[in-house]
Amino acid sequence: MTNLLSYAVIEKRDQEGKLIRLIKLTIILLIIVCVFDPYNKLLNIKYQIFCLAGVLFLIKIIFEQSRILISSKLIVYIIFFVFIIPLSSIAYYFLINGDFNRFNGLAYFKPYLFLMILIILHALKIDLTKPSIIILSALSFVTLIIFFLYLNKLPLAYAILVITEYNNITTSGIRNFGGVDFLGVDFQSSPLIVLPIGYFAMKLHKFKGWKKLGIAVLLLVNISAMFIGGTRSNMIISVLLPLVVFVWYSRRKRVISITVFFILALFIFYNLNVVQGFFSEDDTSNSIKLVFFNDYMELFNQWDILLFGQGLGSYFNSTIRGYVSVSELTYFEMIRRFGLILSIFIFSLLLYPLSKLIFNHSRNHQSHYIFIAYFFYLIICFANPFLMGSTGMLFLALVLYKTFSKTSDLIKV
Repeated sequence: MTNLLSYAVIEKRDQEGKLIRLIKLTIILLIIVCVFDPYNKLLNIKYQIFCLAGVLFLIKIIFEQSRILISSKLIVYIIFFVFIIPLSSIAYYFLINGDFNRFNGLAYFKPYLFLMILIILHALKIDLTKPSIIILSALSFVTLIIFFLYLNKLPLAYAILVITEYNNITTSGIRNFGGVDFLGVDFQSSPLIVLPIGYFAMKLHKFKGWKKLGIAVLLLVNISAMFIGGTRSNMIISVLLPLVVFVWYSRRKRVISITVFFILALFIFYNLNVVQGFFSEDDTSNSIKLVFFNDYMELFNQWDILLFGQGLGSYFNSTIRGYVSVSELTYFEMIRRFGLILSIFIFSLLLYPLSKLIFNHSRNHQSHYIFIAYFFYLIICFANPFLMGSTGMLFLALVLYKTFSKTSDLIKV
């Protein structure tokens, strides 16, 4: 009888383990799709995979017939970030505006729901940081392969770029900064490469010999892939991020910091024309952003828009593009949508993970690379609308998993 009971327990655990592995694989597939098809135009399966992960999680809960343990702080975070703030903003739009011909609130609300993946990861203790690093490193290898094919003007490169650009997966071409031409191949999800860059920069301190060389090669691959994206933010941060992580984990911070400072100073001195080109008002991209900035300042002169916004999904009449519902200036766009009052809460929630770099320093030290990478990702998003898409939400979920993984405020739900 005892043997039968033991066998039944083992069999049940095995079934539960298989279901957890299936959920894990489903979310990994979701990350792959979001990285390589962020606008869901090529395969059109992103939302189906997301729903499948949720259904499998519900099946597991029902199968176990038990409640799950989850951080109360995480629940509060999701309730405010995913539901209360966005839905309040949509409700405000309904209240003050009757123009539903120019309203896209539901489309902009859907990406917030992707943060619900965090509940599954936290409840089942599924850490997808390393699988994500592998996926993003694969993105870097693919970027470099396409770049070298494109550099050598091979027909295969043009065929790939035609398909991927048509589906909003990549952009390519030559950009000029300070009189210097840069050939770029940029995947829309390339800002996420900050994660493997941060990880491999941290790992340089952990290995010696051939393993250290292998880590250095992987780091160089990811830095190169992010740099050849050709956008100024990618190029700058692909250089700065590994240096900051290296200094952060170094035991001789003062010496390393001074060395890094002089290296950067020399680099800037000998490439001053390129650096000036990054920030030149004559650059087309910069000039467009400046026009949008002036549009936002004009809108914020109206106290009701400044305090309460125009609502998630609302449009505004821009100088350069006419009526639009989003621009590259992410944080100004948040204030326009939500107003200063709600935006303060949003900015606080976005910055909350960075508190792990300050408090409980030794406890979270091994995971600091992901928070540093996230900090630089937030900088990239200042002038690029990546953060509030499904890809940005999944990256935020990975960061928040590390943020709440060692909390003791667990409750049964």
